[in-house]
Amino acid sequence: MNKTFYWGTGAGLALIILIIVGLASYNALYNLSSGRFTVKVASLVGLPVGFVNGHYLSYSDFQGDLSAVQNFYNFQKTQNPTLAEPTSIELQKSVWERIARQVVLEEQAKLAKITVSQEDLDQEFAKVIKELGSAETAEKMMNDTYGWSSEQFKKKVLTPFLLQERLTAATSSFDLEKEYAKSKVWKWIKI
Repeated sequence: MNKTFYWGTGAGLALIILIIVGLASYNALYNLSSGRFTVKVASLVGLPVGFVNGHYLSYSDFQGDLSAVQNFYNFQKTQNPTLAEPTSIELQKSVWERIARQVVLEEQAKLAKITVSQEDLDQEFAKVIKELGSAETAEKMMNDTYGWSSEQFKKKVLTPFLLQERLTAATSSFDLEKEYAKSKVWKWIKI
């Protein structure tokens, strides 16, 4: 075998990989595909959904949160069939706004030297368990409602809740909406 064969084979494989990544990226960014293959490729290549103040927001995180919100509305619909469900565009915008605001919240908390420890999260989660009756009930509720584990719930719901609560207490002038309005937001997706 000669070098030309190896170079040709390598170039062919690289071209196939580029085509696959390109198609998955196009499908992700222009169609907001939530297909397993597209999300997996987007995760592997680190495809961004956008940036807030230079902070990278991943497409796979966006799709994960969008899936959780869709699960929430599907679950609510089983509880109340007459519930008006938002459109997919409204859900996408809502998820984008939430993750973008969370970046701003985390930045402001870091500037104010406010943190949330694992112990803080466990204490707050204990309140959820107490309200729901048992850890098993809480775990089932999170899985049924969002498709999340308790750790995901702590990260996605309790951490931002505690950060905002502490920022508001520490700086009486903190206003997330004003801080978000001042931030530099760049969306790669079309919503």
